[in-house]
Amino acid sequence: MVPGDTGTYIVYLDQFFSFLRQPQPFGTQFLLEVFTAVKRKFLIFLLFSMVMSLLATYALAVGVVPLTVELNGKPGDTMNFNIKLNPGGQTEKLKLSLEKIIQQPTGDLQYSPFEQGGPPASWIAIPTTVGVSPGASSQIDGTVKVPLNAQGGTYLALLKVAPEEPTRKGAFDVSIQYGVRLYIRIESAGLRPRVQVTGLDLIKDEKGTPLIQARIKNISAADFLTTASATLRDSNQKLIQRVELRPTYFWRNKISQARLLPGGELNYIGPVTEPLSPGEYELRLFYHYSENGQLLQAKNIQIHAGDYVFASPPKALKLDQNELIFEARPGVLSLKGLKMQNRLDKPVKVVFIPEEVAPDYPYSIFANNSLTLRTGSPLTIGAGQTEVAIISVQIPREAPVRANYGSFNLQVYSAGDKPVLLDEIPLSLEAITVGNQTRTAEVLSISGDKEKSGYRILAVLKNTGTIKLTPVANLVLKDKANKSLGTLLSLKTDDAQQVALLPNQTMNLTAFLPKLDPATYQADVTVLEGDKVIQTVIMPIHLKK
Repeated sequence: MVPGDTGTYIVYLDQFFSFLRQPQPFGTQFLLEVFTAVKRKFLIFLLFSMVMSLLATYALAVGVVPLTVELNGKPGDTMNFNIKLNPGGQTEKLKLSLEKIIQQPTGDLQYSPFEQGGPPASWIAIPTTVGVSPGASSQIDGTVKVPLNAQGGTYLALLKVAPEEPTRKGAFDVSIQYGVRLYIRIESAGLRPRVQVTGLDLIKDEKGTPLIQARIKNISAADFLTTASATLRDSNQKLIQRVELRPTYFWRNKISQARLLPGGELNYIGPVTEPLSPGEYELRLFYHYSENGQLLQAKNIQIHAGDYVFASPPKALKLDQNELIFEARPGVLSLKGLKMQNRLDKPVKVVFIPEEVAPDYPYSIFANNSLTLRTGSPLTIGAGQTEVAIISVQIPREAPVRANYGSFNLQVYSAGDKPVLLDEIPLSLEAITVGNQTRTAEVLSISGDKEKSGYRILAVLKNTGTIKLTPVANLVLKDKANKSLGTLLSLKTDDAQQVALLPNQTMNLTAFLPKLDPATYQADVTVLEGDKVIQTVIMPIHLKK
């Protein structure tokens, strides 16, 4: 628009206020059009004024119920329906019209005028106008007369309800429009859902991230619900990832099933998060539609270096678990297997390096148990192959009831005369002697550090038991008169790397407490493991300015 010109601005209210959106894919979208002639240099002011006008007008507008009408019949039937109009804050005369519903590949819907005499508009009889007064409900009575020669299937129409004249709000003319979707399903012998796959591929988004895309067309006259997923397998038929697929609209609105309309074609997509090494893969589509319809289709795809961008660089080695837990009675041997997949297109060697929790750690799995790597170290894994490392732990006959801990650092090297370190992966180890474990903890200290709008409370907790904990602590502060301040504070670890507290180790538990005056308070601390109280303590806490 040239400066100084005037024009028409169209605003959809659901772009401003999410509470006015209809999350259902086939519930009627609430539309609002704002018509105004304004100068562009006042755009910011006008947008603000428009929002205020929208809110004011919405409060006065007529309400429409229901927003979806479903009718089921057969050729020759006459079916009636009605739409209730709840009164607004002013008298309104509404005009009614019918429009065609067109489904987009994203799942969004668009509307356009019907062709002259085209079904189902020619079957539907509705008044052209209806009046609504404050305090008096009204309704739209409609009739659908299905011809005897009508073909079976689902017919759709949008019944648009709009004021004859827009409401004047300051500099704006505001018109609120509703759309009621009509689903007319006509029975017919031999009518059954049918679909066709028109595309299946691995594509990438604007960032280069890989997406699986399946394009499905409804080649029947019926409408139905659908779900889709796909698998990626390497050349050895090993599963890399299973991916859920949905059209964009249904991802956006968190709807797991997509309805496919007659003649519609939907584009189902889903992100691939597992890194893909160069090579050949099988992409297989699993598509379910209507009640019992199933469709499977596969395609081989070739991945080249640099084809896609992944959120993180591919790991050389993929483990089926990141922790091995051995549990046995004294004198008994426990065996575990660790599955390791080489994700590279070249062989690698894996070296198992034992690592202690801390120097001279009293609960060491290496010092207190007999741990053996039965498959040896290093372990060679061929390109794209999977190997299983067998690890055993012997619990000594005289072992006390306790758990011992440690880890392996799995160092992945290239195979060859000059090995290069490619990756390092930690593997946690736990050996539990069967028996009644002790779960206790000690609060070593509690303090508060001043921040801008309150205090950061810090409790240092030590595991004094015989097995790891995942503790939280509840804190109640009391004043000098032993009166509670009325706040129950939950202290938790803020270290994502230290979720578990091992025996004889310490952990920081923190929480933020706003609007508290500096003083000395009494801290009543309750430590919990799950829902079980394992320690209670009363300590002073000094909060300084």
